[in-house]
Amino acid sequence: MNKKIRCFTLLKNINFRKNYQTSILLKKILHNYSQAKTQLNILIGYQKEYSQYLNKQLTSSISGMKLINFYNFIFFLINGIERQKNVLQECIKQYNKEILKWKQNKINIQVWDKIISNLLLNQSNKIQLLKDYEVELLFVRKLILEF
Repeated sequence: MNKKIRCFTLLKNINFRKNYQTSILLKKILHNYSQAKTQLNILIGYQKEYSQYLNKQLTSSISGMKLINFYNFIFFLINGIERQKNVLQECIKQYNKEILKWKQNKINIQVWDKIISNLLLNQSNKIQLLKDYEVELLFVRKLILEF
């Protein structure tokens, strides 16, 4: 019986460690998401700023080379924004995947706890039954000796 309890306790501890590691990974994912979101906002801000500046320059005169440079820089910003959006989507996918692992490990921990408590309860019930049996046996011996 003790071997079973030790085995289930070991399984519980393994799931507990997995949950701890998953929690650390979730924290890293959230940090990466926050950084990517900040970078995305900065890129969007630059894009708006340079688009407004380009529009202002277009109302006045602008050289062809300067126009090409503005266009290339804004195009570069748009590509960067798309990449950051992809990074954010990947962070969300990874977060959802890891949160499912975390929930499953949490359920496993609860299952192992329940099994361990049932084994301990069964063990204590068996011990109590043995004690009751010994008391009855002593009582029967006493009765036999009296007769």
